[in-house]
Amino acid sequence: MKRFLTLNTCKSLLIQSAEIVRKRFLLWIFLGLVMLAGAVILYPHDATMSAQCVKARHGITEEIAKRLSFWGDYRTGTLILFVTIWLAGLIGKRKEWQVAALAVLFAATLAGVEVYAPRLLLGRARPNPGLQDGFYGPSLQYKYNSFPSGHATTSSATAAALVVALPPVGVPVLIGAAGVIWSRMCLGVHYPTDVWVGGWIGSLNGIVLGLAARRLRAKVGGKPAT
Repeated sequence: MKRFLTLNTCKSLLIQSAEIVRKRFLLWIFLGLVMLAGAVILYPHDATMSAQCVKARHGITEEIAKRLSFWGDYRTGTLILFVTIWLAGLIGKRKEWQVAALAVLFAATLAGVEVYAPRLLLGRARPNPGLQDGFYGPSLQYKYNSFPSGHATTSSATAAALVVALPPVGVPVLIGAAGVIWSRMCLGVHYPTDVWVGGWIGSLNGIVLGLAARRLRAKVGGKPAT
């Protein structure tokens, strides 16, 4: 167990991920184009759809949205799941659980890094400050960090990695991630395009890392995750 879960395991997981991207490079490019096409279609309707989401909320749904958003963050969602699944694998001597936990951590972290620069550089105004929708350029201010949604990105990456690497755990987490995405629009802190792009980026990272985790498990001769 100790020999298996070392820094070499992390390195192998990343190598497998790079190999998966390399072998299916055109597929990932195509999926990226689908993401961009969807964003182009959604963008003209962002303000209207966002206003409708906020208008439809009431006391109960707003409270649910707040709770989902809290638990859907990287620190309170991804990291807690990573530690929980890792420890469950360690205690239960299930290597595939520990590898799945690593896939979750890498997927959410990489996806988060990928959207961090666009958020700061593009400076899209959030719906709730009452600012006119638009991209205002580089900014560190929260109210100008709307695109893409960080919550949608990391929660989708976490869920996608688990669905592929550890389906019994991944399915309920995927439902939770969908709730997180809804919550960001319900609370009026993100436009539909923000969560669409964030969800896609997170999901693609999660799928790649999830597949890498399954490959790594098969490579070391363990049972596939069930």
